[in-house]
Amino acid sequence: MSARERSWPVPVALVGLSAIPIMAGTLRLIQLAGGPAVIPADHRFAGFPLPLVVHIVGATTFALVGILQFMPRFRRRHLAWHRRAGRALAVAGLLVAISALWMTLFYEA
Repeated sequence: MSARERSWPVPVALVGLSAIPIMAGTLRLIQLAGGPAVIPADHRFAGFPLPLVVHIVGATTFALVGILQFMPRFRRRHLAWHRRAGRALAVAGLLVAISALWMTLFYEA
């Protein structure tokens, strides 16, 4: 098996693992923006939705940009982009973690 044949399973698996949370987050953002309630409403987020929005946008960015980090051919061809994306991923990861802590500590159960 060549290296090219072995490089695709990880990105494909990451796309599969990311698809459902990204779709759910997108539906929640649409609902928060005043769109139809496709998923059950949650009263905890109605008063102060900013941490949830930061969490969803950060996690979506982390998932989509992170997939490209695991593609060796793309990484070799775009090394400068790969480095900048890594820094952006670190920021996105911190935003996701901080917003998750905020929601855990300050939103009522």
